Amino acid sequence: MVADNSPGNEQQADAANKITDVESPKVIHRLPRAIWLGKTVKVKVKLVTPEFMKTVAPGGHELDGLWDDVNNLIYIDKTLSLREQWETLRHELLHAIIDIDHEERLEYSASNTGLKAAVHAPSKTLVKTSCVPPAEVQGTAHAEVDAAEIAS
Repeated sequence: MVADNSPGNEQQADAANKITDVESPKVIHRLPRAIWLGKTVKVKVKLVTPEFMKTVAPGGHELDGLWDDVNNLIYIDKTLSLREQWETLRHELLHAIIDIDHEERLEYSASNTGLKAAVHAPSKTLVKTSCVPPAEVQGTAHAEVDAAEIAS
């Protein structure tokens, strides 16, 4: 038995539409001053003027952001909107993650000379490539090289 005061299907659909049409406030937070990547790497974030960015950018180019791998620092143009600052931070963090990961892999392979390490070989090395890799490396996306060979 249905109560007389229960809403019908049309009333329920109207109520649901009203709820979904209401937009919640969009809050964009300020950028953090530093971000920890893992437990050991702290990347600082610094908002700078476009003029300052030109002084640190290679060739004096106008950039929205720049990853400084020597100082573990990301520069971001402070005249950008908050949304653009976040997009720039995400982009520069990708550069940071790739550089830091690559550096840590190289340090690890150099300290463990008996182990084999995955290496991204520069194009002018003696690594031969072919369409069909030898059986021992089929199914892998990288070549395995003895770390002692890298040092020489």
